[in-house]
Amino acid sequence: MPSRLAERLQAARGHLFVGRETELNLFRSALDAEALPFYVLHVYGPGGVGKTSLLRAFSRLSEEEGAAAAIYVDVRDVEPAPEAFLDTLRQVLALPPGASPAEALAKIEGRKVLLIDTFETIASLDGWLRERFLPGLPDDVLTVLAGREPLPP
Repeated sequence: MPSRLAERLQAARGHLFVGRETELNLFRSALDAEALPFYVLHVYGPGGVGKTSLLRAFSRLSEEEGAAAAIYVDVRDVEPAPEAFLDTLRQVLALPPGASPAEALAKIEGRKVLLIDTFETIASLDGWLRERFLPGLPDDVLTVLAGREPLPP
């Protein structure tokens, strides 16, 4: 059960976050859909525009909408290598070395949200993410990538 201070902090953060209704509505509609209408949502813009705040709002919204899990990962200090990325996910998910994050996510019943912040620092993994990692995730995982640059076509 959350403490009163935690509840107050969450409410204060919610009141401080303004705007971005279009993005919040799009995200909410994906969470509420029987089947995900898309599996990857990409948010990008210059530093300081509020991408991290938006991801936090997505995380709160995930909880409010009853998502089974919202996993936030900041990859700013992650080496842009597949195993380093997977190791970071293992740490966040409290998995043992060598465990599959995709298999762990599959064991969680219900909609899951994977929020990856500072994506530009691992942008060189784009091909691996598109070809290997993301297609291996369960079909009830919505992945949000936030970075400073648009994704390549």
